Amino acid sequence: MKRLLVSLSSLGLTLLLGSGALVLGASANDECLDRRSPLRGTWSYSQVEEINPLFGNLPITAVGVLKVDNCGRFQAHAVDNVPCQDANCFGLGPLGVKNPLDFTFSGQLITQPDGMATATGIAFGTEFRRACVMMEKRGDCFQEFSCVSTDPDPPNAVLLATFKRQLPGACQ
Repeated sequence: MKRLLVSLSSLGLTLLLGSGALVLGASANDECLDRRSPLRGTWSYSQVEEINPLFGNLPITAVGVLKVDNCGRFQAHAVDNVPCQDANCFGLGPLGVKNPLDFTFSGQLITQPDGMATATGIAFGTEFRRACVMMEKRGDCFQEFSCVSTDPDPPNAVLLATFKRQLPGACQ
């Protein structure tokens, strides 16, 4: 009886470890949503937000660097500038943020075969969404893309972001 219990517990442990490895493998696969992304590499970008309801419908300009891995995940660093009366922008309220605003954000780019892409990310703890179009394809990769906001909230935000590869042809 003791042998049977030891055998069953060994079998249970083996099944548990095996199923854990399967779950771990599935999770790792789910994280890479765009294998060999045609946008992998380092990008410079500029963005003009013509209307931003959070800032009294004032325009916002931004420049930054975006690094995209093989799976389409990105990390970015940006500097935003809002026209303010003084160094403390009125639209930033209790955040106490000074203008210009220097920050980092991250997210995911998913590309489509037709040249479109979608971007989702988190900045300042808030999710954002973008529709993008890729341009100037060389080999497996694109050299430029532009995005517009598809966020439902806040309504009426209008922006255009243009991304250019820092080193043309650097996507291998």
